[in-house]
Amino acid sequence: MTQRVDARTDEGLLQGMAQQDAAALMELYRRYGGQSLALARQYGFPEPEQVVEDGFLLLFRSVEGFSRCSLPAAVWIVGMLHRHCYTWSPLRTRPRQSALFLNRFDKSGSDPE
Repeated sequence: MTQRVDARTDEGLLQGMAQQDAAALMELYRRYGGQSLALARQYGFPEPEQVVEDGFLLLFRSVEGFSRCSLPAAVWIVGMLHRHCYTWSPLRTRPRQSALFLNRFDKSGSDPE
């Protein structure tokens, strides 16, 4: 069985997603799903497939933001998926930036540097 390939550009697929076109989402998943899975595995998530699914759901919900940016579609897509992997954690085990900043100060409140 051969898989039908959508000839639309990434920009066209994002426009289709903005109009609730599920086929456009599936085509973007076909194009970027493997790269997203590799990224999720690189982050060491125990269930990388779930992270990828959530990432594509984020794309679907955030597609209106693409029309307000000047990035090429591929950069926006990969950037959103990368950001999702970076921020996604069911247990929030990664320290937040504010915690890292506050740890710079000793108990007296002075900056050790």
